[in-house]
Amino acid sequence: MKRVHFRLAFGRAARGLGRANTRCGSRGSIELALLGTIAVAIALLYVLGPRSDSQKHDAKRLNLSLSAQNLVQNLESLLLDTDAWNAMVSNSAPAACNPALRCVNTSQSCQGLKTGGGGTPGPTETGEWPINCIHGSNGAVIYNESIPTNGFDESGAPCNEYTANNSRTCPYRPLVRFQVLGCVVGNCTSKPLRLIVRLQRSTHSEIPFNPERYELIMNR
Repeated sequence: MKRVHFRLAFGRAARGLGRANTRCGSRGSIELALLGTIAVAIALLYVLGPRSDSQKHDAKRLNLSLSAQNLVQNLESLLLDTDAWNAMVSNSAPAACNPALRCVNTSQSCQGLKTGGGGTPGPTETGEWPINCIHGSNGAVIYNESIPTNGFDESGAPCNEYTANNSRTCPYRPLVRFQVLGCVVGNCTSKPLRLIVRLQRSTHSEIPFNPERYELIMNR
């Protein structure tokens, strides 16, 4: 695009140069027109160059923002999908992928989750516990956080090449957590839940990332 505009401007200036030469026939007019042509070319390069780079940067930033939002929304849909959720809760035997969800899947109290976990437990809520395996509505595991290289690419497809630094092919790694609410001493069986989705992104030297913008908190 730069070269096209440059040629058009140069061509117009060149035609003006020809007319000036015909009318005046003077060396000074030719030199003046030539200087004008060079000035126009330099101005175009200066104005169009930075703007084009800026537009590319803005487009990349917008694409990353939209891909992050779409990924969080897709995870929200899975966490609210009955079949997918039942598969996640069923994957909660002691040696399974989501052991902390075991008390949600049984009649036992979730009192044991009051200590440990992440975050800060409140007077009526447990700490934050991981949901490692995210299932689809067909019951298949889509994502397993316990494998440190698992993540998602910019299109929202699962990938297994995540690294904390400069992973452009697999830049996103979600962390899904839950808290049991209405949990007081001796009574932690009602089990309403708070679900939290946080998004990590591999560091990128050009595009900043604010994970708080993409944090999702909802009750289930």
